[in-house]
Amino acid sequence: MSQEKVNRYKEEKVNRKAKLRKERIKSMVRKLILLVLSVALVGWVGFSAHYTWENNRPRDMVTVNYDSFTEFLQSLVETEELGLEVEEVPLDDEENEDVEDGEEAEDGEEAEGDELEDEEEE
Repeated sequence: MSQEKVNRYKEEKVNRKAKLRKERIKSMVRKLILLVLSVALVGWVGFSAHYTWENNRPRDMVTVNYDSFTEFLQSLVETEELGLEVEEVPLDDEENEDVEDGEEAEDGEEAEGDELEDEEEE
């Protein structure tokens, strides 16, 4: 019986380094899995809390009053019905009004009339 114990001890001694290495690897894998699951759980709880908090926050409500715009459109319709001519007002900047044809504006752009003439020539 003692010889069997001695033989078993010798076999364990030979395989001891491999067994310890496998146990360390298993332990590291378990710790890594627990770490990943813990981070996922904390992230999920944090996201859920933030989502719930955002949904329960009061929102600023903005209302738009379109009355003046509606009145303007109605006045346009009335002028068209009456046959009155509406004078077109250019939407250009006042800076370009002083620039004559063929001259460049102060900021390096040509006057708008020049662009139209160039297009007509082509």
